[in-house]
Parts: sequence; C-alpha cells; structure tokens
Amino acid sequence: MGKISVSVEGFTGDYAGLNGVREMKVSRRAILGASLTLGFQNFGDLMSAPGRQWLHRILQGCSSLNCLSKTGRGWSGHEFRDSLDGSEKSQLSYWQGMIFAKLVAANVLSVPWLANVDDLVSSGTVVTDDETEERGDLVGRCHQNRWHVVEAKGRSNPYSADLIEKAKQQARRIATVSGEAPVTHSACVASLWKDPIEVILADPPPDGDESLDFQDGQFWKNYYAGITSYIQEFSEITKFTKPFVGYTFASLAPILRELPEETIGVLQPLPTEIGIDTRILENPSMAPKIIGMSKEDGPQATGDGLLLVGPFGNLEKLKRGS
Repeated sequence: MGKISVSVEGFTGDYAGLNGVREMKVSRRAILGASLTLGFQNFGDLMSAPGRQWLHRILQGCSSLNCLSKTGRGWSGHEFRDSLDGSEKSQLSYWQGMIFAKLVAANVLSVPWLANVDDLVSSGTVVTDDETEERGDLVGRCHQNRWHVVEAKGRSNPYSADLIEKAKQQARRIATVSGEAPVTHSACVASLWKDPIEVILADPPPDGDESLDFQDGQFWKNYYAGITSYIQEFSEITKFTKPFVGYTFASLAPILRELPEETIGVLQPLPTEIGIDTRILENPSMAPKIIGMSKEDGPQATGDGLLLVGPFGNLEKLKRGS
C-alpha cells in the first residue's frame, strides 16, 4: 500500500478542523475500485462501444496503475508516462485526477459517493438551465446526507497558482443540488509528478447561481447503474460467496481477458471478482443506510460498498485493506 500527501486548505465552519497536511494510504485495490465506479456509471454505452473505446473506458483503472509506481516515499508517476505524447498524457492526467479526487473526498470529507455531473446531465438525471462546462466535475453525498461539489484536476508537470484558482471558480458555481446548498465546494488538484503524489484540496466560499435538480432516488440509481448492471449480467456463484454472505458477485474475466498477457503480468495481482451487497443491487437507494451500519456487520468493502476480491484468496490480507 502506497501513500500520497494531501494538503487541505480553506475549509471553514464544521470542516475547519480538516485544514492541514496529512499522509493518506492508498491501495492498488482502491485505485482500481474508484476507476471502476467512475467508469461504469453508463454500462450500456460501455458494453456497446467498439473494442478499443470499450477497452479504454473500462480499463482506465488498469492504465492508471500501469502509469504509477511505488517508491520509498509513496505513490508517484512512473517514468513511462514521460514517453507519452501530449494528448495521451493529458487524458491520463485527467483520469488520474478524477480517481484521486474520489479517493481523497472519501477519506477527508467522508464522501464515498461522487458522480460525474456531465454523466448526470446527459443521462437526464439532472435538470439544469446552465449549459456551461465551467462547473465542478463531481457532485456527491456524504454520510451526513449533505451535498458536496468537487472540481478535479490532474497535472503531470508543474503548474501555476492560476490552475487552482480556476478549479475553485468551477467548483463554486453550483449553488444548489436537489434544492440544497452544498456544504463544501472543493478544488482538488493532483500533482502527479511529485514523489509522493501531492493532492491539494481547497474549499472556496460559494459564488454561483447554477442549480442541479433531481430526485434523491435518481442520484443513487445513476451512481450504481453501471456496477449493478454489470453484476446482474455476469453474476455467478464463486468461492467468495460463503465468506461474504449477502453479497452478489460477478467475474471480472469479461474485462480482464481483453488485456494483453504482458499487461496482465505487469499489473498482477489483479482481482478476479467484483461484488456488492445484494440489497444495494436490488435497490440502490438503500446504500446510505446499509453502508452506514457498523463495519463489524459486514466485510471491509470500499466506502460505496464495492468489493473487489481475489486472486490470491487471502481473505485476512483483504480485510487489512491491502
């Protein structure tokens, strides 16, 4: 398990105590899990997309792992990324910025549920009068049932302070979500070239007039749409069913078999199954209640309930979050 550095600044009120610099442990499993949640939110498009496009979107997490390395200090960008051309590096940096924003929001703000705003708008889940793209990338719910907005950016090279200011401006544009004012508007900027990777999480005061309107149940349905559709499509009884009672699993083989053998070798070990609490599978709106239960009542899944297991079969190691 590697580490990243997180610098939290600008938070006030109930969140003022978060300000400061901290180390955050991040597992390979967490990176892949965050990517799967973000990448699977539109299952239909992913499964119908032509080969390379399908592979590209589904396997963003594997690509991110391939371009990261663990040093004595923590996670850092692998030197391989320096061989990428500008457009490839830009796409990779964007996606890794989204992944680390999701992980940092869950760890620092207790916001395990972050959804892509553009996804919500394009799916018809969100109604908004503002057609601008100059708004926060992600909107999510925390365990206290509050709304949060995050603008995520990732950079492979040094940047000026103007980038953080722009991210703040985008995050603060959203004034209401489902009729409520978000409690935080965070700019989340990942410096991917540093060793370890440094993430700045800054909360500017709100200053916008855009509203995102939808019913609460629509948010949960959209957030889990891809994951639940995939698990329902490829569900199977596995050796992990008994240890994780109440979970439904699906094999990741339909995804991983698309990887070249040499890529599999580099990324090993990789999980073999993906699972989720069957109650969430049947009714995504149950997620906050189910995940809010004591950890003693269930396995050590990710903050949003996603469970990646295998291939080593060492359940004790899994429970330690490795």
